[in-house]
Amino acid sequence: DHQRRGLSKVLLQDALKIIRDSSSRVGLEAMSCSSLHASPTFQPVYSKVGGYKSVVSQWSLVPIRLQYFFSSESTGNQSAFMRQAQFPKDTPQLMKLHQIYSEQRFAGCIIRSETYWNDYVSAELGDTLWVMTTTSSSYHEDDSKNEDSEERIVGWISIRKRGGRYQLREFGADISADERDKETGEAKVTLKKPVNMAFVMKELLSKALSQAGETVEGDEGSAVSLHLPTVVWNEIKRDASILDSCHQIYFDFDGAQVDDDDGWMYVVFDESKEQTNVFDSTMRNEDPVPHLVWPTDSF
Repeated sequence: DHQRRGLSKVLLQDALKIIRDSSSRVGLEAMSCSSLHASPTFQPVYSKVGGYKSVVSQWSLVPIRLQYFFSSESTGNQSAFMRQAQFPKDTPQLMKLHQIYSEQRFAGCIIRSETYWNDYVSAELGDTLWVMTTTSSSYHEDDSKNEDSEERIVGWISIRKRGGRYQLREFGADISADERDKETGEAKVTLKKPVNMAFVMKELLSKALSQAGETVEGDEGSAVSLHLPTVVWNEIKRDASILDSCHQIYFDFDGAQVDDDDGWMYVVFDESKEQTNVFDSTMRNEDPVPHLVWPTDSF
C-alpha cells in the first residue's frame, strides 16, 4: 500500500526541480512556467507543495432550443457549406485561423504546430471536427476580382457530451476582416466581409448536434445545454442582434448561466522575464486577457 506516504509530494517536487534546472542543460530551452489542471480536491496540494496558483477561465452554460435548429432552414445572405475536416488538406488554413482567433487573443492557449494539427488534433477530434467553407468570390464584395474562386474555411467546431451536457471542445472563425471600433463595437468596412459569429455557430452546431444524435421528435420544448467559453458566447450575443430575429431564438439568452473553470493552475519560475506571465495578463485591471485552453488540448 503506497497511499499516504508522501510519494505524490516527492514526485511533484522532483518534477519541478527538473523543470527549473532545464536552463542549465545543453540544448534545452529554459521553461518559464508549469501548468496543470486540477480538481478542487487537489488544488490545495499543488498550491502548498508546488506554489501553483489558479487562473479562472470564464465559461457559460447556454440552453439551445433544438426545434429552431432543426426545423428552420439556414438564413442570412452568406453562402456557406458544411463538411467534416480533412487532414492534411485543411491544416494550413486551420493553423493560420487558429493563430488569429485563439493563440493571439487568449492566455494559456496551446500554440499548435503543423505536426500537432496533423498528428494530434486530427486523431483527437476525428470525424467530430466540422468546418464551414465558402468560396473566395462569395466572401468578397467585389466578385469580379475573384474569378478563380477557392474554397475558404471561415469557421470550425467540435463538441462532446459530458455529464448530460455538451461541451464546446473546439471552435474558431475567420476574424481576419473583423476590425471593430473600440468604442462602439461596430464592424469597420473592409474588402472582406466580417464573419457573423451567431451565423457560424448556428450552422456548425446544427451539424454537430445532428451527428451526436439530437433530434426534435415533435417535442417543441426540447433543449440541450452547451458549455462554451464566455468570450465566444459574448461574440454570439453581439452578432445575433445584427441578423434576423430567427437567429435570436436559437439560443436561450435569458437562460444562460455562469459556469467558470478555476482548475487551471500555474507556477512561474522566472518572474523577471520581460514577457508578461499568465497572472499579469489575466488579472490586470485594464483590458485583462481572457484565459482559455481549448478542451482539444486538455491532455
